[in-house]
Amino acid sequence: MDVESARLAYAPFRKFPNGHVFIVFRFINGEEIGISPEADLKPGMTYSPLRGMRKTYQLRYVAMPLSSFLYRYAQAGRHVREYPLDLPSEDLKKLYTKMIDRTAVLEQRFEWYHTLFNSCVSNVTQHLEDIQGKRSIFVKVILAIMPAHLRRIW
Repeated sequence: MDVESARLAYAPFRKFPNGHVFIVFRFINGEEIGISPEADLKPGMTYSPLRGMRKTYQLRYVAMPLSSFLYRYAQAGRHVREYPLDLPSEDLKKLYTKMIDRTAVLEQRFEWYHTLFNSCVSNVTQHLEDIQGKRSIFVKVILAIMPAHLRRIW
């Protein structure tokens, strides 16, 4: 598929001062697909940033039509804001490929979700850094406040 553009989507939580991020890809044929790194909530579970710092949730990537994401968030009373990603065509293709590949890997290999280190924000940031070849402001801030023994791991 030929990627035409990409947007960063942000859905603020209702009870917390943060929110969820994912990437929306628009293809030349007009189709729009969202790819979302997220905590896998089993039936009856609710998301908690504090529980996300313990081994509570499995990490998964969800790829589905944008309309399905918008419906999901509308049902929860959450509005999605979108911000264009100004990336060259080649980087758009790389970003899409990396995220689809990560989706397939997580179907085969288990990983724990972590609110700070393996979340929607950290995964999206890592993908963008990988294609751009530089560290983002997010990573610089996290590394600045993170204890030294954790910096060596990350």
